[in-house]
Amino acid sequence: MVGLYVRNFTIDEISSRLGIDAKEVVGILKVARKRWRARTKRSIDQLVSHEVAKLDAVERAAWEGWDKSQRDQVQTVNEVTDTPKGPQTKDGVKRINQAGAPAFLQTITATVRQRCELLGLTHDESKNESQNDSPEVVEVLIETQEEADQFRTISMDQYRQAKG
Repeated sequence: MVGLYVRNFTIDEISSRLGIDAKEVVGILKVARKRWRARTKRSIDQLVSHEVAKLDAVERAAWEGWDKSQRDQVQTVNEVTDTPKGPQTKDGVKRINQAGAPAFLQTITATVRQRCELLGLTHDESKNESQNDSPEVVEVLIETQEEADQFRTISMDQYRQAKG
């Protein structure tokens, strides 16, 4: 039955094909929708966890790169000088202080921002201003293909008015 539903058969078509009451079809489909939502929620949670783990790895690598980019650069220097005994080579070490590569900090900042967005931790000014205007969540059971087509093309208010 669910196979027919996902292939866009109407409740009436499913009912007549299977020889069961349309109300029974609706009840079975409600149970199926609840299962789909639960499965989708778990899948999303797993996906978010996986993406957060990848962001953690990127941030860790960026911090390691940042730390390395701050280490003094050491160069071996060979200085050749002319002396009465002939050319003489002095070996030495030259240290160059490093301030750190800003690209690593940019990567860290971007990674933190992405993680916060993924976890819903970002502060959106427009959400606060329009909390009173937040959309109403309504579950609608669409029984026919015609209703589905109509619902796709009109707003929720227009749909309520059309349904009376």
